[in-house]
Amino acid sequence: MAQVHETASILTVDGKVKEILRPKSTRFNQTNDSVDWARWTWNPITGCLHGCAFCYARELANSNRLARFYPFGFEPAFHEYRLDAPRNTRVPDSDDPRDRRVFVCSMADLFGQWVPFEWIESVFEACQKAPDWEYLFLTKWPNKYAQMPLLERAWYGASIIQQADVARVEKAMQAFDADGITKWVSMEPMLEPIWFNDLSWCDLVVIGSQTSTNQPDGFQPAIPAKFDHVVDVVNQCRDAGVPYYLKANLGSDAPGMVLPKMPPKRH
Repeated sequence: MAQVHETASILTVDGKVKEILRPKSTRFNQTNDSVDWARWTWNPITGCLHGCAFCYARELANSNRLARFYPFGFEPAFHEYRLDAPRNTRVPDSDDPRDRRVFVCSMADLFGQWVPFEWIESVFEACQKAPDWEYLFLTKWPNKYAQMPLLERAWYGASIIQQADVARVEKAMQAFDADGITKWVSMEPMLEPIWFNDLSWCDLVVIGSQTSTNQPDGFQPAIPAKFDHVVDVVNQCRDAGVPYYLKANLGSDAPGMVLPKMPPKRH
């Protein structure tokens, strides 16, 4: 008798469907050094329409190496079969808090305006069914956080890459709160000076440089953050009592920081 292989569907926002062989079991993926505050990533939704020129996720989704996992490239898509991953992945017996942290939708903006609300709800329901994990979210549209049930110990993050983002993000992040959650800001890449109006709501600021990527429309070079811009944000964090996390790519050769090289004062 011929063996019957079960299939799973990948669905795009505009209704295109791709049937694939369903994996025997779906689990979280272990992270690499580029995500060093969490040990796992989980991508039930992939793709994004923000169009950031430097996006590492778009580079990966369009690579030959991962083509079978992204049949629609970086077009937003729902991999419903991956919703089982939180329950299928064994919670590590570890004292390192990073071992329980899961970066949700590292290959998407889960809260992008094009993402159907039912997809987002499905992801949150899967999180609620596996509460032993610490889920990390990051979006350019944090206004949607106030519309969702707040998960215990979850990290709710907002991306800021230009001064024009600040007021909108501050307003959205102050519109919700709960005991035990973490509100954080990702400034990766940091491409210009950033000045906050109020950081009293924030629990962590992450700062990084722009690394190089090979995009479908061409190579995007690395752009190092400027030392003075980083120092300005660090000083704002210190004044507000907010912890800050400097990504490794600020202190390396790829791309590092633009360091000041001033001549001595003349008497």
